[in-house]
Amino acid sequence: MIDPQTQVKLIRAWAWFSFVLLTALSLMPIPEMVGKNINDLILHLIAYGGVMWSFTQGYPDARTVKLMLGLMLWGGLLEIVQSFTSYRFFEGVDLVANSFGVLLGWALSRCHKPIAEMIKVLE
Repeated sequence: MIDPQTQVKLIRAWAWFSFVLLTALSLMPIPEMVGKNINDLILHLIAYGGVMWSFTQGYPDARTVKLMLGLMLWGGLLEIVQSFTSYRFFEGVDLVANSFGVLLGWALSRCHKPIAEMIKVLE
């Protein structure tokens, strides 16, 4: 079994990896989409929810409100940066989906103890 300190480091590494991946995917060129569909909004919701959940698991003692606001602001910044590219554009509805994703990730993280604590109990 992996010791608890290593488990926390792995969870934190995953949280930062998912954050960097989200950033990279948000700024990459994408194929032309025909209109806006619900699938895109669901992807935003899942992506931001997953990142938020990962950070709440890796940093259970962090100030959650600051973490939530920071991730929401990051989503807004990425939307603004997209507007300066020739291949992406700002969409307010994406920003709303990002924010609801952050709230969803936070809500899911409140449903159980952090993973690192659950693993300690199993040992």
